[in-house]
Amino acid sequence: MLHVLDMQKGCAEPGGAMYIPSVGGAPEGKDVIQPVVNVLEAARRHGMAVTWSMWGLRPDGADAGYADIKWGLQGQLETWGGSWGNGGDELVDELVPLPNEPVIRKHRFSSFYGTPLREYMRRAGVDTLVVAGLSTGNCQLATAIEAPT
Repeated sequence: MLHVLDMQKGCAEPGGAMYIPSVGGAPEGKDVIQPVVNVLEAARRHGMAVTWSMWGLRPDGADAGYADIKWGLQGQLETWGGSWGNGGDELVDELVPLPNEPVIRKHRFSSFYGTPLREYMRRAGVDTLVVAGLSTGNCQLATAIEAPT
């Protein structure tokens, strides 16, 4: 199964509230779009099941847990407005889920934490997960670590 992760405008387009900059020479958000398009097209061509996830927080930050403290945003999430409903929840134009491809919202780095992704994998009868998307050092890593074995 291919899992497309966090390919939202807010993360992948310069000026987005959650834009992923280059660190240490790694690709920045905008540089990841075309490679993910390529992987998605290949997966679909080969009949792989595809799922999607998008990271975000409620406007009041109630689902942030201690993330606001960890990220130095304590007391700022309400003025920030979260990411659901303010454009942070829109996928980049180049990537469009098909009607049979589930899209989940997550509020932690892992796409498995508090989401039905494990059930989607089980129902599709797959035992291998390919992850493509943004935030390799956080969201992709956490998702890969929590993937069922």
